[in-house]
Amino acid sequence: CILHIAYCILHIAYCILHIAYCILHIAYRILHIAYRISHIAYCISHIAYCISHIACRISHIAYCISHIAYRILHIPYRCIWHIAYHIPHIAYRKLHAYRCISHIAAYRCILHIAYTYMHICTYTKHKT
Repeated sequence: CILHIAYCILHIAYCILHIAYCILHIAYRILHIAYRISHIAYCISHIAYCISHIACRISHIAYCISHIAYRILHIPYRCIWHIAYHIPHIAYRKLHAYRCISHIAAYRCILHIAYTYMHICTYTKHKT
């Protein structure tokens, strides 16, 4: 009878241990599922990071291309602006020079006519 009581107590202990094992197994499964979910979340976040890194590199390449294009276009722009700024100035200088030359040419013409007239007058006075 004492052995039977001991057997019953051991059986109750075994059942309690089995329940504890089942609870631990359920907890292990829940933790395993949570680990898998967190691993999936990590993988998704890593993919998002890689995509954002690629986008950053692409935007940097676009910036470099636009900077090179700006430098290339800046040279002709400055040259065109410089020429456009200086053409009227050069034209004004040439016009001013032309006016000076015209003025000098007209003055020389008048001097030439006056000199010729004086020469004719002097020649005719000596002849008479």
